[in-house]
Amino acid sequence: MSKVIAIEGPDRVGKATQTKLLKRYLQSLGYKTLIVEVPIRSNFTYNLIYWMLQNGLVKKFPKFFQWLQYFNRQVFQWFRLENLDKDYDYVVMDRWSLSTVIYGSASGVPLEFTEKLYKRLREPDYTIVLLGNSHSHEAEDEYEKDSELQKRVRTLYYEWATARPDTSSVIDCNDSRENVAKNIQNCLIKSNTVVE
Repeated sequence: MSKVIAIEGPDRVGKATQTKLLKRYLQSLGYKTLIVEVPIRSNFTYNLIYWMLQNGLVKKFPKFFQWLQYFNRQVFQWFRLENLDKDYDYVVMDRWSLSTVIYGSASGVPLEFTEKLYKRLREPDYTIVLLGNSHSHEAEDEYEKDSELQKRVRTLYYEWATARPDTSSVIDCNDSRENVAKNIQNCLIKSNTVVE
C-alpha cells in the first residue's frame, strides 16, 4: 500500500512547488511517486467548486461548499486511490481532507460537520503544513480575497498541526524553496515516513 503525504496550508504559500520538489526527492531515492492536486480535476464536481469560488456562492453556502469539496475527494478515493496503491510507493497530495476542516471552520461551518467528512476520507500517513506569507498575486477567488479568513485559516492550521506532532509538522515557507524542501524531507525522515 502506498504512503500518502499531504502538503496543506493556506492559499499561495508554495504547496504546488513543494509537492513537485518532494516528488523529485522521493524519485531520487527510487520510490514510485505520484502527485495528486486537490480538488480533483477529473471529477465532475471540479468545475462547480471553482464556479462557487468565483461568484461568491462559497460564502453564501459554506456548509454545502465544504460537502462538495469532500465529495470531490471521496469520488477520487472510491474510484482511483485504491488502484494507485498498487502502482505507487508514495502519493503526494497538494491538499487533501484537512482543508475541508480548516476552511470550513474558518468560514463558520460547524466543526462536528467537517470532522465527520474528514474521518470518511483516508488519513494521510503524514501531513506537512506550510505556513508563512503568501506570495504576491492577484486574488483569484473569494477565499483568496478575504484576508481575515486567510488569517483564521493560518491559525487553525497551526493549532491542528501542533496538536498532532507524531503525524504532522509545520514548516515555515518564508525560507528559500530549497530550504523548505530540505525541512520537509527532514521531517519525513525523522517520522520514518520516508527511509533514505
